[in-house]
Amino acid sequence: MSCSALDHRPISPGPCLFRKISEYIISLFLLGSILTLRSKARDFDKHFIHFFTWSIIFFIFSELSFTLYVKLYGLPNIIGHFIKIQAFIIVYKAFVNFKDYLYNTQSRY
Repeated sequence: MSCSALDHRPISPGPCLFRKISEYIISLFLLGSILTLRSKARDFDKHFIHFFTWSIIFFIFSELSFTLYVKLYGLPNIIGHFIKIQAFIIVYKAFVNFKDYLYNTQSRY
């Protein structure tokens, strides 16, 4: 489905209204996931919670930066992609550290 079909307007630079609203809704879901993660914090290692909270924050910033771009190769779009890459790096580090935590916890028993 094309954004211009939803807006009933000619294609203009930057994201259409549907895409902007979608990015804001995704950001709200990600914010809700932080709250859920924090409410279940006692079930996980504190470093795991820390890494995942920061990765979700980076995902929120990347989604919000995608609402700001006007040109496809503009600075907000490029920054958004770099922030998203950083968020995935943090998720990777969280899983690597959590794997080590699980290995050390299970080896004690």
